[in-house]
Amino acid sequence: MISQTASRFGIGPTLAVACMVAISACGSGDGGGTGPLPIATVEVVTTATTFEVGQSVQFTAVTRDRNGSPVNPGTVQWSVSPTAVASVNSSGLVTAISTGNATVTATAGGVSGTSSVTIIDSGIPFTTTVFMPGNAFSPFNVTIRAGGTVKFEFPAEEHDVIFSNVAGAPADITVRTNATVSRVFATVGTFPYECKVHPGMTGQVTVVP
Repeated sequence: MISQTASRFGIGPTLAVACMVAISACGSGDGGGTGPLPIATVEVVTTATTFEVGQSVQFTAVTRDRNGSPVNPGTVQWSVSPTAVASVNSSGLVTAISTGNATVTATAGGVSGTSSVTIIDSGIPFTTTVFMPGNAFSPFNVTIRAGGTVKFEFPAEEHDVIFSNVAGAPADITVRTNATVSRVFATVGTFPYECKVHPGMTGQVTVVP
């Protein structure tokens, strides 16, 4: 076929092959590619932009091409400024450190997006610790925000933490020594607990909105 075409137009076979390659290349232009388009925009989304000291909130990067279609972001780099107000890990989990305003930035494919956050402090923590000096829980009653965490510090002496049968109570903590065990309280209410190892050793967690 190439030889017949070359003879018809009076050109050599080598030149004919070069022309056909050039025509083929032109036919595979911008409209014929099958690979994904590069990232054009990065949107930083979250469930809350105002949260309290001690609270952690997940942020997510949504990446799109120039046509507005979703694109796989690949590796996303997270940062926050100022770091005295909040911190962020490699997965986009932002933790409030102190009151103020901060900017959360996600970068993917050389493109960045931001979200502004405000950190407040109502005086009721999201994280607190219960100690066990002797055969007592201290403090006896702790108050935290819904979704907050209580850390139970177990000493060398054996204790357990058994919650009353109340809807929303977390799982019991079996007998431990020299350990820190955390429980998350997602439901508003009052959650009494006791140490079965030492009868009369009781405490309670109060969870507020």
